[in-house]
Amino acid sequence: MSTSGIPAQLQTPYLSHLGATVVRFDETGCEIRLKVAAHHCNLQGFGHGGMLASLLDAVSGYAGLFGSGGIRPASVTLSLNIQYHAPAQQGETLLARGRVSGGGQRVFFTQADIIDSQGDTIAVASGVFRRPSSAGAGDHDKGRP
Repeated sequence: MSTSGIPAQLQTPYLSHLGATVVRFDETGCEIRLKVAAHHCNLQGFGHGGMLASLLDAVSGYAGLFGSGGIRPASVTLSLNIQYHAPAQQGETLLARGRVSGGGQRVFFTQADIIDSQGDTIAVASGVFRRPSSAGAGDHDKGRP
């Protein structure tokens, strides 16, 4: 665990490159914070949908890593369905929140959203993820769901 109580492996180089920070990770889910900067914006000057999708994917997958036996090492995205509700304004601080909504030992389902500092919904997502088997943790590298 890092000094903030967040497992160091959750702060990946990709999230660091985005400027996103994991701010909560526990049995109820995960939260990731990001301040929208100019380099996150599309041609219209709003937060790019791909950046928002990255936050939703990460917060959803991370939500399924917390288990009774400790932190699971990984999950892979099988499906992620996103609905965009409002533009993310440059300079705005976003909070992505993810939680597990069902599933079993290997496959789990998630719900996630991104809100701005006023609590307005920017985007929502539902996802399906898979935890690699502990014996074959590398089987996701072979492209098998």
